[in-house]
Amino acid sequence: MYDEKTDEFLVFWASATQEPQEKERKQKIYSARTKDFRTFSTSEKYIERDNHIIDTTILPSAGCYYRYSKDETTKNIRVEKGDSLDKGAFVTLQAPILEAVAGVEGPQIFKFNNREEWCLIVDRFAEGKGYLPLLTTDLGSGEFRIVPDSDFDMGTTQKRHGSVLPITTDECSRLLAAFGDGHQVLPGQYADPDVAKFEDRYYMYPTTDGFEGWSGTQFKVFSSSDLQHWQDEGVILDLGTEDVPWATGNAWAPAISSRNGKFYFYFCGKMLNGVSAIGVAVADTPIGPFLAESQPLITMEQLKRLGITMGQAIDPSIYVEEDGRPYLLFGNGHAAIVELNENMTSVLEDTMSNLSGLHDFREAVTVLKRGGRYHFTWSCDDTGSENYHVNYGTSEQLYGPITYQYPILSKNVEKGMLGTGHHCIFNDSETDQYRIAYHRFVTPLSRFSSGKGYHREICMDPLLFGKDGLIQPVIL
Repeated sequence: MYDEKTDEFLVFWASATQEPQEKERKQKIYSARTKDFRTFSTSEKYIERDNHIIDTTILPSAGCYYRYSKDETTKNIRVEKGDSLDKGAFVTLQAPILEAVAGVEGPQIFKFNNREEWCLIVDRFAEGKGYLPLLTTDLGSGEFRIVPDSDFDMGTTQKRHGSVLPITTDECSRLLAAFGDGHQVLPGQYADPDVAKFEDRYYMYPTTDGFEGWSGTQFKVFSSSDLQHWQDEGVILDLGTEDVPWATGNAWAPAISSRNGKFYFYFCGKMLNGVSAIGVAVADTPIGPFLAESQPLITMEQLKRLGITMGQAIDPSIYVEEDGRPYLLFGNGHAAIVELNENMTSVLEDTMSNLSGLHDFREAVTVLKRGGRYHFTWSCDDTGSENYHVNYGTSEQLYGPITYQYPILSKNVEKGMLGTGHHCIFNDSETDQYRIAYHRFVTPLSRFSSGKGYHREICMDPLLFGKDGLIQPVIL
């Protein structure tokens, strides 16, 4: 623990020792001080009690220090408060809830980011259950509440005797860039990414993930100058509020486009009748604020009226033809395409058509044009399946028919990369480098034993074209 008053570190540990006046060995906490972790002061007893004591942790807060230790005799946690790190500066705090929880050890405490609440985790070694969280909003009160087992999830592997270091999203982004597996780029649980470059910066628009049944309501945007370090630019739409008058939730699979100095954000949401639809919101900048149109752009009722075969009206992507005409591709179960009006917030209904030739199509169809050929990609299987993957086909015409080629993105079981799909493909016109952004199951895979299809994370890889002009499969 760093001591600001003395500009040095206090290092402390538990040892069982027997002094001349003692009849048997006893557990105590010892300490030493250092400035450089090369030379240390002479060690000394730091905490001694009538009972055995081990597993001390210290938390600084508001000019005070809070010590949490295991009473090795009674097998519970005791709390002290001090105005410095000096061994004589601490007094006992009564914490009835902690003292009543027996058979625990290894306390660690940390503050939640962005709120005045602290979490103490204790290892339930006696029951073999791993960590139990307890929460408080007032460290000085000693009052904690136990979090019920149904209200937290620490994954399937038992976690014990560790420590927690709260970090920001920006810090996490830098850690991923420096020490990640080379694929994941966005911290946290997100899916269905759409990436675009506006001026000299990249912007990523994903689905906010981690909600049972894909029930999240918020859309966020992230920005980056190098595709490695991503800055959280905040929430741009919340379907759980009045932001989108026609929607009630299930914020899925967005897409972004720009035209005439405006930015158009296409997204999925559930209507009041529980049926999915595609909406659009408009902003003056890539990070908003976005203002949603009062009515959806694409609905199932509209598709039935136009004779379009469709499972759900979801998963929009935008393609702009060489002559500047914009098109919306979308669909679930069956894919469709339609030309957008000049205003980008309405469609030319007489241009809407189903796309044929998308082998094993499930959802998330995209298209790009290169070498005079249209390259279509789409997701197959189910996003909750480890076999979720991306297929590829080509066509001489934007409206098809499409000739199926082969999968270009599939799981790598050996590396624990499963459920790889729902992608976007984007190009840096300055370098002519293509990249594919997609989601996979959250790693490590042991974090969640079920519901992996709504615990997903964003990855990115280079996308290469072969000498035959076709997209090459991504090597994971």
